[in-house]
Amino acid sequence: MARAYQETIFQLQSQELLLNASILVFVSDPLLQDELKSYVEAIHALNVDFIESGDQLERMCQVKNYDLVYVDAQLGSDLISHSVDILKAEANFSELPMPLLFLIDNHFEDTFNENILNLMDEVFFSPLNFRDLDFRVKKQLQRRVDGADAQQRLDVCEAKLLDRTRQLYETQLKLVEVLSRNLESRGEAHRHDYLPLVGQYAAIVSRAMGLSDDECDLLEQASPLHDLGNIELPDEVLYKSGPMTSDDITLLRSHVNIGARLLASQDGQIMQMAATIAQTHHERWDGTGYPSGLKGKEIPLCSRIVAVCDVFDALTSNRPYRPGWRVSKALEYLKSNAGRLFDPDVVNSFQSVFNEVLACRESAFGVTRQEYRASCELN
Repeated sequence: MARAYQETIFQLQSQELLLNASILVFVSDPLLQDELKSYVEAIHALNVDFIESGDQLERMCQVKNYDLVYVDAQLGSDLISHSVDILKAEANFSELPMPLLFLIDNHFEDTFNENILNLMDEVFFSPLNFRDLDFRVKKQLQRRVDGADAQQRLDVCEAKLLDRTRQLYETQLKLVEVLSRNLESRGEAHRHDYLPLVGQYAAIVSRAMGLSDDECDLLEQASPLHDLGNIELPDEVLYKSGPMTSDDITLLRSHVNIGARLLASQDGQIMQMAATIAQTHHERWDGTGYPSGLKGKEIPLCSRIVAVCDVFDALTSNRPYRPGWRVSKALEYLKSNAGRLFDPDVVNSFQSVFNEVLACRESAFGVTRQEYRASCELN
């Protein structure tokens, strides 16, 4: 009983698909036209157009989207291929599926143009068997509807995935800000605001080096965590104003491994890049850096960029053991150590966008360009 009911529902749905389908009949043979007119009348199709030329096809496709198209094999391979190209172009333009293509031949030939056959969803012969035609067309239409439903479900899943990815990204940004604020607050009372300058500098430089917008944005968000490992170091060592002992230096250098360990345990692109930067931003171009003595391009590009930006920011900022340098002196230090401590390409890029770097720094400290230049004796 239930099975019979389901079959009845399926038959009704199939009939409705045929009834409401948008149909285009492109045939030149009068006998085929008569057969197809009889067929569409029998199924009570509501939306059927008959055409006889390629020009008509192009005009019709510009104003209407079709579900299925009947094509006369006698039109010839060239015209049929051109017609399919028109249908494809209109489908891409409207972002709707390609209409179903049904080839009809009025001769029982054993061979067909293989390229034409590959373009078709079904092939029929004249005289038409309406029962066979009805069954196969309904089957193809149902497959088309099922495919549209599946695509709709896929679109919903993709939208949910994008939303979750966005939420994860926003969560990571908030975590970056919280951690960075924590680092800024430790022993640096002279910096009253949260100033992610290293990240902003890195974005400016990476853009000058031709990195994509996404890569620049990722680097800007990850860079402020380069010294996260300092969070586990004692203040008496981290902000020591006197000479450092060998034990002090060893302890200070451990911050790269600490930071990498903390960050690598987190998922997401921001945290993974931040872990890489934390681990390698003290490596040096000539191999004299730490912790692994990486050399040249063995050092990840993100870390080579951050190394230059971090040193510039550190040199121009006040520290417990020294006042900040003038920006002109800091820039000269970077240039004189390009090819030794720093990647020369990064230093050149930094120099090429130096005015942008200065504008970023001036904005962060809330002073005018003239005041800032005067304070740094850049006039």
